[in-house]
Amino acid sequence: ALVASSEFVRKADLDALIKTLKESGNSITSYSYHASSSFNSNQLVKASKPLIVDSGASHHMISDAKLISNLKPALGDVVIANGDRIPIKGIGDLRLFDKESKALYMPSFTSNLLSVKRTTSDLNCYAIFGPNDVYFQDIETSEMLGKGKAKNDLYVLEDTKKSLPLSCSFTSAIPVIANAMDTMWHARLGHPHSRALKLMLP
Repeated sequence: ALVASSEFVRKADLDALIKTLKESGNSITSYSYHASSSFNSNQLVKASKPLIVDSGASHHMISDAKLISNLKPALGDVVIANGDRIPIKGIGDLRLFDKESKALYMPSFTSNLLSVKRTTSDLNCYAIFGPNDVYFQDIETSEMLGKGKAKNDLYVLEDTKKSLPLSCSFTSAIPVIANAMDTMWHARLGHPHSRALKLMLP
């Protein structure tokens, strides 16, 4: 069995999540959910709760067993901003954009959190944030894998299936950074355009 170390969720993210759930008509207490025969489900099903894209989470935290395949029991917990410990009941594969990414199964958690770090690592892709949406782009092919929308100050991914191709080149709008050093400076300098970055770092 896997023993996971404690992870932390920022209070601001938790508050925004609670606000979103309340505005969508879902109460926090209505999400008590227990492992059942669907524990070993291999089906790809649209989530009953959307995936909240979280740049602060180091792991996907999924409360909906229908989203996870190859689920195996695991031990551990996650500590959230208010100090509560949420138990981990399993680990499995979350199907994202026709690829797989490891996820923690936490049935007593109130939502489904998609870790940006885990997504970009497991899928070898970029996460590109705009004011109204987030895109996931394959590093090797520059193909757009998926897209989320901003909703109540959170980025939400409602569908884990691969996006349809765009009519124009996605890479023409968002240049790919060539190497790790450029990527680091691109982030540190506030995400300037690649031409501006080349002027600053010839």
